[in-house]
Amino acid sequence: MASGRMEFRAESIMQHTSFCFVLPNDVYTEEIRDARYYERPTKSLILLHGLTGSDTDWLYGGVAQEMASQYNLAVFMPTTGNSFYLDRGYPGGNFCEFVGNEFPGISEIHSGIAASGKIRLLQGFLWAGLARSILLFLIRKHSLPALPFRLLLCCTR
Repeated sequence: MASGRMEFRAESIMQHTSFCFVLPNDVYTEEIRDARYYERPTKSLILLHGLTGSDTDWLYGGVAQEMASQYNLAVFMPTTGNSFYLDRGYPGGNFCEFVGNEFPGISEIHSGIAASGKIRLLQGFLWAGLARSILLFLIRKHSLPALPFRLLLCCTR
């Protein structure tokens, strides 16, 4: 398992931002409960933080590592502050554009994992109704399949 944190300048939000990552590059077969996930190429999963969170929210506590190893997922966790992942309509305020287009490209370049609309997944903390609506908007706008909620539940037990 490889993990780390990177910082870069994001054009869409015109600022330096960071992301954490977990890559399932050396998982032992004894650790895997269901080997069928390793019969396909590694998928990339983007996990979004909540209102007061950051890119480390999913990393600490083992949820990201567990998901990466059990489901053959390269997990990426960007930080965008309290933006609600919405485009604000002014230069430097394109947070939806960042999460839906720019960041997936950055994560692909730095991980070497090629992602297309068919294998990229998006999930976030399910705060309140507004947040779920924002997440659905992001998924639809950028044609990203959402990770089933039941997968998150089984990983957090």
